[in-house]
Parts: sequence; structure tokens; C-alpha cells
Amino acid sequence: MGLLIVEQGQLVLPERVVTGDLVCEDGVISAIVPRATDTSGARRVDARGKLVFPGLVDSQAHFREFTRWGGEDLHSGSCAAAAGGVTTVLEMPDSDPADAHSLATLHHKLERAAERCVVHYGLWMRATPDNLDELVAATRTVGVRVALDCSPDQAAWASRVFASVQKPVAVHAEDRSRLAERYAMYEGDANVTLHPRIRDVQTAVAGTELALQLAARHGTRLHLLHLSSAEEVELLRARGTDRVTAAVALPHLFLDASSYATEGTRVQGNPPLRDASHRTALWAGLRDGTIAMVASDHCPHGLDAKSRSYPQSASGMPGVEWLLPLLVDAALAGRCTLNDVARWGSDAPASTLGIARKGRLEVGYDADFVLVDPTEERTLRDADVRSAAGWTPYRGRTLRGWPVATYLLGKPVFVDGQVDTSHRGRELASS
Repeated sequence: MGLLIVEQGQLVLPERVVTGDLVCEDGVISAIVPRATDTSGARRVDARGKLVFPGLVDSQAHFREFTRWGGEDLHSGSCAAAAGGVTTVLEMPDSDPADAHSLATLHHKLERAAERCVVHYGLWMRATPDNLDELVAATRTVGVRVALDCSPDQAAWASRVFASVQKPVAVHAEDRSRLAERYAMYEGDANVTLHPRIRDVQTAVAGTELALQLAARHGTRLHLLHLSSAEEVELLRARGTDRVTAAVALPHLFLDASSYATEGTRVQGNPPLRDASHRTALWAGLRDGTIAMVASDHCPHGLDAKSRSYPQSASGMPGVEWLLPLLVDAALAGRCTLNDVARWGSDAPASTLGIARKGRLEVGYDADFVLVDPTEERTLRDADVRSAAGWTPYRGRTLRGWPVATYLLGKPVFVDGQVDTSHRGRELASS
């Protein structure tokens, strides 16, 4: 791949932002200097006036190859990721019989990813009551995904998973018995504004408490998916983050329950959007390190599935292509720093989940990076969405700061609005 020099960009390093040259040799960052001197034979990228971020590592996205949901797949989802500055996707299986619940289905999906993903990829494996031996034997994974429903039977087999698996265990936890009671309580009232009342804070807190208890008992590397409430943030803050990481999903940072009035079921997700006080607490949890990272939780239902009457309407929203633009816009508006964006979107997911040589602009790390134009403004429209979902929950919002080029191992994958659909990323797993 030879020598590549990214010249005079504003380099977003782990602790500071500097203007300089990023020197890459054979797909690896070899130097970060004020100005490179030995440049004979080098390819050059003019980054003047551009922010240069490490490529984002999305710790939770559902691309839905092989599932009953259809629409998105590993190729279309990864193209949307590349356009949005995401260079590594840790893809999360759905609760579908074909989706990464055995070594055979995991390896089949990895084969498909090798054929179809334009960005780097790692796969979570889905835990079931009868696949513990295969979970323990799996090496080509990021970790294990557990849907924790708080029932005694399910908690028993989940406890065995927590005790046996050495890789990270990612948990979506809700008290299903309470959910059943609350859906019955509101039966017949087809109103999506009730969604956060039905799937209330107590439902989420009960699941998070159980996950933390199991992790403490077994010393598990626990990863809590999409915290959504102030109570969960406080619970984790009091417990501490030793061997526990937590993520917040984009919708819970940039939308709240007031969005139901204008967007209806388009912004329905699990866990639900809550009132603005919870969003404030989630931002505070990011800033003080209680929450380690931001994930897209890309869940690309089509509008046909979203437009059904509540509660038959599908839960979930696309998001991977706006992960970096939303965070950069927040930084440029003063809500966080550029270094926060790099930490929450790149460094923390890579380092805490054990993805080697990803997530930093640092010598010895892979040359996965994104050039962002901090002056470019776009108003989000359904018509511009690259994901096969074909719509955005953020329509009408104007964002400042957009990716103009995405590089993987020093090779351009997205430049001037075009994705190189022939490019293929590499398979990754946690250490």
C-alpha cells in the first residue's frame, strides 16, 4: 500500500487537537508530525481545513442479513456506515433462528460479511438456552449477546453464560413480566405516546440491576447496551465501572419523548425515548465516564413496518450513517469536545471491547480515519438516506460537520459522496 501522507489536517488525537501531517505506511500510522519531510513517492491527501478523526467503531448495529426483517443487509448497511465515517461495525444478531446463534450460523454470517462488507466487521453471537458449549468455544466473535428478561428460568441459564464466557457479554435487559402486565393495562389504547409509560423506567432498571448482579457474582466482562434512564446511570455510577462498560444509543441522546407528537411510530424503539430529563442525565453520564461510548443501535425497519398501528408497529430506527455527523454537530455547538467525539465513538468501543489497533490516531494503529468538513451543513431528508431503510428519524434537522472521505488501512472507501462498493473490510474479534 506504500506511503500515504494526510497533510495539514486538524488531527483529533486522544488528548488534543493539533494541525499536522498523518503519515501512514502500508496501512498503519507510522508518524504524526508538524510536517512530513521525506515524502518521495508518497500519495498525498490535502486535509487543510478538515478535521481528521479516527474511524468510528460502532459497537451495536443490526444489518439483518438472514433475518425475517429483510430490507437492510451487510452490504447496504456497511455502505451507509462508510459514508457516515464508521470504519468498523460490531454487528449485533437479532432474535432470529438463522442469526449467529451457533458456530455454524456464526461462520456462515462471517463468510457473507467477507463477501459483502465494505468496512471492517466483527460479529456478536446470540446466546440461547442450549448453546453454552458453542458460546464458550467461539473465538471469531466480539462477544455474546444476551436478551435478559428477568424470569427465573432465563436468569438461571444467563447466569451460566455469565460464569462461562470469557469474552464480553452484551446485555439488553428488561423485566418481561412487568412489560406483559403493563401492555395488558393499556390494551386497546393505540397511542405511541404511551410507549415510554408501558416500557417504563422500572422495567429497564430491573433488568440492569440483574445484569450487574450476575456480572459481580461471576466476574464477567459486562457490556450494557443502550442505557436510557437517569436511574440506570445513577445505578452504574454508584456501582462503578470495573469490568463493566455501558453505551448510549443515538436516539436517546438526540431525541426525547416530545418527538412522539410529531414523528409518531417512526421514533418508536426499545428501550423507548423518555422525557428530556433522562437525556440530560445520559449526557452527564458520558461526560463523567459512567457511560463509555455512543452506539448507533442501527435497526433499519422500513416505513411499512413502522407505519402499522401501535403496538404492532416495529421498534427501532436506522442510525449508522449519522453517528459521526450528530456527534460532530454537538461538538461544534459546544455540547462536548472533538476529543469526546473521538473517545466515545472510536477509542472506547475499540479499547474496552478488545478490538486491537483501532480507534485512535496514534503511531502503530491502523490507518482507519475520516476527513470531516466542519463548515458543511446539510438538512436531513428521507430522500438522501443511503441505508436500505430509506428514512431518518432526524428529518428536518440541520447538522454541521460532515464526512467527506473515509479511509480503511490507508485506502479510500468513501470520497466525494461516492462509496467504493468493491472494497472489502477485514474480520475482527475481541481479545
